[in-house]
Amino acid sequence: MKKGIIFIFIYLCIIFSVQGKLIYPWSFTTERGDTVQVTAIWVACTDSECKHIKSSPTSNIWTPNPKILQTTGSINEVLPNCPETTYGYNLYFAAEGYKINVVPVSTYTCYYPTYTYPQSIINFFMKDNCKADFTLQVQSCAEAGMPISILTDTELNAETASAFTPTPGIYFPPELNAWRDISTKVTATVKKQGTTTNVFTDEDTKNIYAGTTEDFSFLWQTSKNTLPGNYVITMKSFVTDLKCDQSNDVVTTVTNTVNIAKSLDGCVAQVQNFMLEPVSPTPNTQVLFKGEHKHTYQDWDWDETLTACTAGNAQLISGAYLPVTYSLVIKKQPANTVVETLTGTLTPNSGGYDTFKAFSIPWTPTAAQCGEFTATLVTQTTPLASYQCTAASKTATISKNFNIGTDNDHDNYYDLCGDCDDTATGQFTYPSNTNQFCNCDDTDGKVKGTEVLRTAKISSLH
Repeated sequence: MKKGIIFIFIYLCIIFSVQGKLIYPWSFTTERGDTVQVTAIWVACTDSECKHIKSSPTSNIWTPNPKILQTTGSINEVLPNCPETTYGYNLYFAAEGYKINVVPVSTYTCYYPTYTYPQSIINFFMKDNCKADFTLQVQSCAEAGMPISILTDTELNAETASAFTPTPGIYFPPELNAWRDISTKVTATVKKQGTTTNVFTDEDTKNIYAGTTEDFSFLWQTSKNTLPGNYVITMKSFVTDLKCDQSNDVVTTVTNTVNIAKSLDGCVAQVQNFMLEPVSPTPNTQVLFKGEHKHTYQDWDWDETLTACTAGNAQLISGAYLPVTYSLVIKKQPANTVVETLTGTLTPNSGGYDTFKAFSIPWTPTAAQCGEFTATLVTQTTPLASYQCTAASKTATISKNFNIGTDNDHDNYYDLCGDCDDTATGQFTYPSNTNQFCNCDDTDGKVKGTEVLRTAKISSLH
C-alpha cells in the first residue's frame, strides 16, 4: 500500500515539473505611431536555418496560431520547458503597413521551473528608399490612327524586394504572403517633341510580389488627325505601398521616342488610261470607252524596327475590294450639250489591293451624232460598312475629247458627216453625197454652224 502511494507521488512530481515554462511577453511600437493590426505566427523548425518546419507541432506557444491582435496590445510567447525540436522556433510578427519582424528562438536546455522574462518590444519600421525598376517597350515607328502599345516589365529593385523577403531559404508562412505584395504605381504620358502639352496620360497600380515582375500595359489610341512627327513617351514608377516610407520613395523615370507617320490607310479611287476604241469612231459603229480603275481599301503597316517612318518602309498588308458604280456623260461640243448618259457598275478589283483592273463601256453613236464630243467618266465607290472612306477617296473623274466622222479636209472639224473640203484658197469639193449640204465657210476655213449652200462656187467647179 505504501509503495503505491509513493509511486503516485513521484509521478505527480514529474508531471508538475515538466509543466515548467518560459514566458516572453512582447509589446509593439510603430514608426508612424499608429495603431494597426498585427498577425503573430510561430513555427517549430526542423533544421538549423528553419527552412523546414514541423507540420504538426505539439507545442502551444500561443493560440490560436496565427493570432490577430493590435499594436496597442501585447502577446506572451510561452515556450515549453523543453524545446519540441532541437532547432527551436521562429516567431513572425507582421503589422499592416510595416515590414515583417522575424524572431528566431534558438535551442535551449530544458527548463523546469516557470520563468517570466522582462517585456520585450517589437518595433515595426517602414522600408526606406523603395524603388521599382522597369524597362519601357514601345515601337519606334507607328502609324497615325493605330493604337500604340506602351509596355513595361516592372519589378521591385533588389534592395526593395529583399526588405519584404526574409533571408533566402527561410520558411515563410503562407498566411503572410500579403506582406510580400508591394503596391506599385506606373504612369505614362505622351507629348509631341518640343511641346509641353500631354496628348496622352494614363496610370495603373498593381501589387508586385517580392522577387517577381509585373507587366504594366497602356494603349495610346492615336487618330488619323494625329500630327506626324516624334513623340516622347515618359513612364514613371512609384512604390506607393505603406510599407515603404513615402517621404523618401525613389521615383524611376524612363523615356522613349516613337515616330508617328501619316496614315496611308484608306479608300482609293483612281481611273487611268481612259481611251476610245476605235480611236476615230464613225456613226452607227460601236465605240468602246476603255481604261483601268482601282477602287479598294488599303491597310498599310510601317516597319516598327525603324526609328523614322518613311513611305519607303510602309507595306500594304491587307485591304478590301470595293464595289463601284459609274456614270459616263457624253456631250456635243462646242455647245456642251448632253447627248447620252450611261450608268452601270464596274467589275471590282482583284489580284492586289494596289492593282488596276481594266474596264470597257460600250456605246453606239447614231447617224446624226458626228462632230466634236467630250466624254466624262465619274466612278463612285460604295464603301463597305467596316471601312470609312472620305468623300475624296470614293470618287474618281476623268475626261476625254474625241471626234466622230471623217475629217477629209484636215481642218479638225467634223460638223457634218460628209465634211466639206474647205481649203485656205476658198475652194472646196462637194461631199460625196450630192444631196447633202456643206456646212463650211469657204472664206475663213471655219465651221459656221448653219447649213449654207455655196451654189455659185459649186457651179464654178462644174
